[in-house]
Amino acid sequence: MIQRRPSWPDPWRCTVEVLVVSGCPGTQLAVARIREATTALAMETNLRFVTVQDEAQAKELRFVGSPTVRVEGEDVEDVSGRPVGLTCRLYDADDGTTERAPSLASIRAALARSNPIVRARSAI
Repeated sequence: MIQRRPSWPDPWRCTVEVLVVSGCPGTQLAVARIREATTALAMETNLRFVTVQDEAQAKELRFVGSPTVRVEGEDVEDVSGRPVGLTCRLYDADDGTTERAPSLASIRAALARSNPIVRARSAI
């Protein structure tokens, strides 16, 4: 039996959220990497954008900086210990530099974890 997903609006697709502040310079790169990852994994998603307006909303959403990419509500990277607030977010790249969006590898890994079919296919 296939288990229904709690995703919105289509429960058969995983939901990917991009949380940003207005004018975030990393938004386009994050979206491009999400699209590249979903294409590579042959996944369809519900892509949802959330513009974080103020500190109260940042606190409510546990927003640790722009852009934040979440798959099924979970950040694609470990955010434990990071402060919540309206700020730009930088990500560590494999080569020791920083980037304005999460890596393609972390987005792909989060998508694979969220989807039992992709997870099983990756294990083969």
